Amino acid sequence: MWLIWLIWLLALLVDLFSFSVLFFFSLSLFLSFFWFFFFSFFQSFFPFLAVSFFRRSFFLLYFFFHLVLFFLIFFQRESNLKGQMPNECCKEISYIPLR
Repeated sequence: MWLIWLIWLLALLVDLFSFSVLFFFSLSLFLSFFWFFFFSFFQSFFPFLAVSFFRRSFFLLYFFFHLVLFFLIFFQRESNLKGQMPNECCKEISYIPLR
């Protein structure tokens, strides 16, 4: 059980100090998804994996919180990219007169 908490705390450290937003979201989503669904499903077979309802609901809220943030960032970035021309970064280079 302490190993799972240690992995989750590592994910929180990645949340705080990550340079890559997608890596931070993917790791956080994976760990919270793994915690909630794996241990909720297998706790009937392995009693030592039993977790309280509070912990399961906390990790489920953590999962959905990151999922919502991921989609907000993704759609914000997509809406910002839609307004740009495909070759806008190279526009000045194409207008250089050749002599």
